[in-house]
This record gives sequence, C-alpha cells and structure tokens, in this order.
Amino acid sequence: VGAVGLGGGPLLDVPLCAGGRAWRVHCVAVGNPHCVLFTHEPPPTGAELAAWGRALGHHPAFPGGINVEFAQPISPTGLAVTVWERGSGATLACGTGACAVAAAAVLTGRCPRGAPILVQLPGGTLEVCVQRDDTVLLTGDAAATFSGTVLIQPCKAPRGVV
Repeated sequence: VGAVGLGGGPLLDVPLCAGGRAWRVHCVAVGNPHCVLFTHEPPPTGAELAAWGRALGHHPAFPGGINVEFAQPISPTGLAVTVWERGSGATLACGTGACAVAAAAVLTGRCPRGAPILVQLPGGTLEVCVQRDDTVLLTGDAAATFSGTVLIQPCKAPRGVV
C-alpha cells in the first residue's frame, strides 16, 4: 500500500491526523497506492480538496506519496468522489481511484461485492465491479483528448563522448 507505520494492507479504518484534522482512512493498492476517506457530506472541491488532499497525500506515513479519494455514499451502489492525485493534484477523473474507492466500499461493507458500483467523478461516471475473487472491473467512456505528430531526428554525440 506504500504506507509505513500503519500495519499491513489493506489498511481499513485507520486513524490518521493530517491537515490539523483527525481522519479514518482506508488504504488500498490497485496497482498504485490509494487513501480513501468516506464522508457523510459532499466530497471536498477547490481549495478544500487541495488543502486536505495535499496534507494526506504527503503525510509521513506515505513516504512515496499517495493518491487520495474523498467519497460520499449516495446510494447502496453509488458514490460521489473527488480525487487528489499524487504528482498531479485535483483531477476530474481517475480510473484507479474509482477502483480503489469501490474496493474500499466493498471491504468496509458500504457496497455489495459482485454488483456494479457507480462512481461519480467531476469528469463523469465510471462503473466498477469488485468480483468475488477480488478482481476489479472498470467500465466507462474513453475519449481522445489530444493528437499530434512528433519529428524524431537522430543526433550525433559530441566528439569524445561515447
């Protein structure tokens, strides 16, 4: 999970102090490390997301940094989520983050295993299903956002450099 001093993973319902506040966090790895926090209120956005996401994402317990997701259950199989990605900051969508939130929701009994879970992110909704064998399936729209051409020219090393 990329955490030190918190125990073995997955780490569920772990107390953590960050940003001047006490949190209960759920740390899971889905190819990369995630720290999921469930809230009864809409997940933070803007400056609040930046402050708390940065504080949690750079907590000493996560020396390599960690992605942070704030999730509000909105139905038995629906979650509203905002994401603070390590290295990027606030982001509109995150596939691994959606999978981490769904996995944490299933592992903590918030959502059923084997059922489609709708993860509503600012950039759109993704469907995640945590299978009985812990395989996580992600479904959602994909769109091209950029195309371009790169001209690659061979370069010669300066004399004396191998």
